[in-house]
Amino acid sequence: MAKVFVSGPTGDRREVRLLSERGFDVVSGPGVEQEPKHRFDRDQWRRHLADADALWIASRDRLDGGDLGGAPRLRAVVKASVGVDRVDVAGATAAGVLVVNSPSPQNLTGVAEAAIGLVLAHRKRLFAAERTLRDGGWKTLEARGDLLAGATVGLVGFGRVGVAVARRLAAWDVELLAADPYQDSARVAKHGAALVPLEELLSRSDFVSLHVVLNDETRGMIGREQLALMKAGAVLVNTSRGGAIDEPALVEALQDGTLGGAALDVFDAEPLPLDSPLRQFPAERVILTPHTIGNSHASRAAGVRMAVESVAAVLQGTAPEHVLNPEALPAWRARFTAPA
Repeated sequence: MAKVFVSGPTGDRREVRLLSERGFDVVSGPGVEQEPKHRFDRDQWRRHLADADALWIASRDRLDGGDLGGAPRLRAVVKASVGVDRVDVAGATAAGVLVVNSPSPQNLTGVAEAAIGLVLAHRKRLFAAERTLRDGGWKTLEARGDLLAGATVGLVGFGRVGVAVARRLAAWDVELLAADPYQDSARVAKHGAALVPLEELLSRSDFVSLHVVLNDETRGMIGREQLALMKAGAVLVNTSRGGAIDEPALVEALQDGTLGGAALDVFDAEPLPLDSPLRQFPAERVILTPHTIGNSHASRAAGVRMAVESVAAVLQGTAPEHVLNPEALPAWRARFTAPA
């Protein structure tokens, strides 16, 4: 019987139940609700991988290339969401292991809606107004918001999520800018935005929203030099990956007033450490959410469904739809010529 290691099942254990119903032997670790208290130690992690045919990896867990030498049966690493930056994709490719994600439309929509919601929360001074009321006050100039219409919104990264944000903002009477070295101006213009260099986007935008994957090219792409280019009072929104921002530089820009505010759903270290200097700022300046604002019941159900189908395909010897390292397929097919 093929063995699937689910490293972090969710509270209702839906993924465990669905995989068991398919006839797989499912071994699961502590639930994701035990984060941040729980972390596998290296011996536990490798012991679970030693005889696993597939790994369904939780966002809290990390798979290094060195782990794969002790996992001779492992066919694939599957994630029920989009980001796989905690998986050593190059190491998996070298080992002939497929890396598979679940880019459901519901997930993309949720992140796009969340990014716009964070922009609006800042523009409408939502948390300042809420604090004023809770403190016994009423209407104040400090809590008065402004129109989003007429503002300039810059989207860094214009893939599926960036496009989804642009489509939703098209009717808001904003100026849309996009910076993405892998897109052409005609495609960007089709979605109502103008393609410009990153430096120009930063200097012109009232809101800068990041929609990038995390890799060597994007890690730390927003640092001191880039933050210094931003307009006085501008707001930086990040719903992509925390590592794209140099966090110490961001803290400095917020402290010295170079930056008006930020809204962050992702962080370089997750969960966000209790002593993080980002926690010092009031919510009316810096909105902090725990890498969940784009999540929804619909995106979870869709991601689980896609991941179950991917696991089933892999264990039947068939390449699933969303393989992130297709260059591993020849070695994978050579290693696994029959169902698990």
